[in-house]
Amino acid sequence: MDQELIAYLEQRFVAMERKMDERFDQVNESIHRNRILLEETRHEVQIVAEGVIGGVEQVQSLRADVERRLIEFQGMIVQHRRDNDIRLSLLEERSGRQGQAALEYIKERYGRKTT
Repeated sequence: MDQELIAYLEQRFVAMERKMDERFDQVNESIHRNRILLEETRHEVQIVAEGVIGGVEQVQSLRADVERRLIEFQGMIVQHRRDNDIRLSLLEERSGRQGQAALEYIKERYGRKTT
């Protein structure tokens, strides 16, 4: 082969090898940056997950508190209704008018007199 051709090809191969090395270096640098970003993202996801878990625990705690208070309130209503039923029964017994509607008796007994 001609010496000029060999020198030309050698020069071209060296130039291509440099370009390929530069591109591989760029790819390696990009891979390195992406790994760093991935680790940062994992860390941020971990923080968000911990926040979600804390939020879920708060909601569960509040829900349990609301359920407990609702049960207490329902108990109070039941007891109040029982007390009112007892009072109404006593009122009806005292009046001797168990067949009469309680509201009518109360109006008759305690209502305003218009004469």
